[in-house]
Amino acid sequence: MSSEKAIKLFDIRSTLTPQAWSPHVWRTRFVLNFKRLPYVTEWVAYPDITEVLTEVGAPPTRTTEPLYTLPAIVDAMTDSPVIISDSTAIADYLEDTYPEPSIYPHGRETQLSYVAKIGQLVAIPMAFIVVPNTMKILPQGRDVEYYVGSRKGIFGIDLDDMYNSKNEAERWQQLEGGLEELSTIVETIEHGDRWLFGTAEGPGYADFVLAAAFVWFRNAGPEDGWERLRTMNGGRWERFFKSALEYMQVL
Repeated sequence: MSSEKAIKLFDIRSTLTPQAWSPHVWRTRFVLNFKRLPYVTEWVAYPDITEVLTEVGAPPTRTTEPLYTLPAIVDAMTDSPVIISDSTAIADYLEDTYPEPSIYPHGRETQLSYVAKIGQLVAIPMAFIVVPNTMKILPQGRDVEYYVGSRKGIFGIDLDDMYNSKNEAERWQQLEGGLEELSTIVETIEHGDRWLFGTAEGPGYADFVLAAAFVWFRNAGPEDGWERLRTMNGGRWERFFKSALEYMQVL
């Protein structure tokens, strides 16, 4: 299928090969790969996100600066192109439009409740470790300048204060505690062997949200950070990550 009849996924450029790193965009990429939908990626510089999304008519995702964030998609496979922003809205759209295979085993609300727990227990404490380190994978110059300038507006704290020698041990303790609590929650879910929030037949959307956070941590976290995280809880997270590799194509 030509790119004119595919889904266009807008992602944030980096110096990595492949470039994909953003946890929120990875949520969408996982869903596209899982549903085997044809798509192409348009790589966008951080300072150009607002201009690019305004030009294609994508709706803003925030009420304060920055108003426009990624992911966003343009679905050209429909009769009229559909433009969606925000990873959850995109997931709902893709599930409604291309329902098989489903990303919502156990039901949508159940999956989103797991997503909320992942955010509370893992993504938030992880952000304080990874966000200051993400600069190392961004192109120097305007990308890094925009990133540094906009993060304080989002998190309300300078990057230097998020993760440093004084609070490193505390940050890791918070993340380890969150992963421990999430591991306890996983034990209450009937999820099969490969996935944590899905079934024996396949993953759930919450699996993709957690895997996306782990991709971010592996690619942009502190040196040796992933080596430390992946062995926690008896190696559960490394085994889970290996399952997610099946849907990590970057097109």
